[in-house]
Amino acid sequence: MRARVLRKIVSLSTTFAIMSKRTNTNSNESPVQMFAQATQLAFHNSSFNAAGRDINYYTVFNDDEKMIHKWLGAPDSSIDLCTALDRKTSGTGNWIFHDPQYIHWMKQGGMLWIQGKAGSGKTILLSTLIESLQTDPQKLVCYHYFDTRDTTGAKSSYQGLLSSILQQLGSSNSRIHPALKVLHQSSKTGLMYAKPSNKSMENAIKTIINDLQSEGPVCVVLDALDECNESNSLQKFCTNLVSDMHHLWLVVTNRHLPDIHWGSRILISLDVKNTSGDIDVYLATKIAEDFQDFKSEPFKVEVKKALKTKAEGVFRWIDCQLNILKECKTSKAARRAMQNLPLDLQGTYEQAVQKCKNGPNSTEAYHILLWLLYAFEPLDQKQITAILSIDLEEQVVESSDEIAFKIENIVDSTLVAINSDGVVQLAHASVKEFLLLKQVAIQMKASFDMDAHLAHDTLAQMCIVYLLQWKDGEVLEQDFPFESYAIQHWAGHTASSLQGDQLGNVLLDLSYEILESSSFQDVVQYLLKNGADANVQGGEYGNALVAAAYEGNEDIVKWLVAHGADVNIQVEFFLGNALQTAAYEGYETIVQYLLLHGADINAEGGEYGSALKAAASKGHENMIVKRLLDDGADVNTQGGYHGNALQTAVFWGHETIVKYLLENGAEVNASDGPYGNILRSVEYAYNGRNEKMIQILVEFGAKNT
Repeated sequence: MRARVLRKIVSLSTTFAIMSKRTNTNSNESPVQMFAQATQLAFHNSSFNAAGRDINYYTVFNDDEKMIHKWLGAPDSSIDLCTALDRKTSGTGNWIFHDPQYIHWMKQGGMLWIQGKAGSGKTILLSTLIESLQTDPQKLVCYHYFDTRDTTGAKSSYQGLLSSILQQLGSSNSRIHPALKVLHQSSKTGLMYAKPSNKSMENAIKTIINDLQSEGPVCVVLDALDECNESNSLQKFCTNLVSDMHHLWLVVTNRHLPDIHWGSRILISLDVKNTSGDIDVYLATKIAEDFQDFKSEPFKVEVKKALKTKAEGVFRWIDCQLNILKECKTSKAARRAMQNLPLDLQGTYEQAVQKCKNGPNSTEAYHILLWLLYAFEPLDQKQITAILSIDLEEQVVESSDEIAFKIENIVDSTLVAINSDGVVQLAHASVKEFLLLKQVAIQMKASFDMDAHLAHDTLAQMCIVYLLQWKDGEVLEQDFPFESYAIQHWAGHTASSLQGDQLGNVLLDLSYEILESSSFQDVVQYLLKNGADANVQGGEYGNALVAAAYEGNEDIVKWLVAHGADVNIQVEFFLGNALQTAAYEGYETIVQYLLLHGADINAEGGEYGSALKAAASKGHENMIVKRLLDDGADVNTQGGYHGNALQTAVFWGHETIVKYLLENGAEVNASDGPYGNILRSVEYAYNGRNEKMIQILVEFGAKNT
């Protein structure tokens, strides 16, 4: 029974996830319609001039270009750049332009390696470099920020880097480079465009850089290489770029890690000596902003000295301690706090988590941290607000007007931040590392358990409770800002919660409830009424109609067809199309409905070759096979894995179907398929040689020739 529930979860969730996708975009689309693209497109109607030579982010000029950008699906690093520049303190980072190593690199090119420990300001410094490099109209600058906080995984993957750099370089000078066009065209398989391989993207990048170098220097800037989950591939790529491209300027940053090595490179280390001046400027600025109520200048000097002495060049540590100190209302309280400041970032995070656990909003804080660790998509403030309106104990959603809060009042700002695009995320990559440390997990297990299976169980429950609020298709999406995420990902969280094949009891009960409720139909009706494309392809089942047919949901099949679903589309799924799928699964009423609405009864495709052969493989003799033959299915058509319908039925041992097919015109001695003749196919039958099957075939004239 559990397996049945899981299958239904996957297929029906796929229906909605696919339908949420769009084949085109315009300014009037709703968030539901645009959700599939929302995590990739930061600027929908404008270009982002990222370099002296134009690089246009996600701005396209015709349908082909739009298709290529959507196909690549590159993560948007311009958000990271904007966030870093917003956080930058004026006057910091300028020391690097006078550093002899930097000056040498600017003259000769090659690799510049900026190394520093966690929180030492590498990302801010790198963003300062990007901003400076972009002022040179002769240079083409592209960049990528690795970031393990990105819940999609795109910004921590090697593939994400390649697609990001390829998209920027391939879209430079307001045109799509021929190498990118060729790569896109060569990826077409049938009706689909396969994602490009890493190797093909590497080659395309090198080709494009080679061409662009004739127009001027090409600069590639990469932040936080230690946050890439494929460090070996990344190091090899960077090394090859520098050795193969003679006019390339490459900048990389990473922490001091033993598994990252470079050969020929120029190294700048962010040690205390290099960052001392920046820390002075940063502290002076922040103290002036955060301690305005304190009039004593000597006290401010005291704070600055204490923090700089203990920081050891780590800006992140200073930032966290300032968050603690600015809560103090008197200088005496601030001095007491300074005597008990944690020694390092781990101690700082332990203190912040303990504060969340012991506070009045501990449950809400726990849920926010779980979502930021394990969500499948970035979440904005409205979505987090909606999530916190979900009461798991009562299994209800509170009215939105009952909630008014700031996220930082629930989770310490040391742990959580909001980027320039309004996305709520963990404040720093080191926060995620801390929360997932084994020893930390043991300490927090009692009330703040960050175990992945448990987390996905909780997240799946919250999604389902949220979806159960849909009533009669009357829910407006501004009232339910979290519905797009819940529709697409509740099944994914459910599957990720599995330990073996077991679901938690509460989640299992909720799964039964959602599958038996009218909420699914309400969601489908809402999506279709608001312009969802019923023919968009993708996902495990190929498209929404096939997914619904696979599960036998007649209502959803009818709604999809009524709203333009093409009943004859062939998809990248082993059953080929909706009719074959319904025939294979034995859903007679769906088969009949599809035939009445134009399904081609003899359409070829899929593993079995046709709907009749798919039905014959499952033994649906009293329903589907008869229906298909009565409606004109060709009993002798060849194709598919087993050759024809008769050989298919023989292989699977369905004696009644074999007899029925022979009585209705099947050619007993047709020679085709992998076995040659029909008697030989008995020898290869799934359940072994069947004497009764041989007898039936011989009675109808089978010959062993």
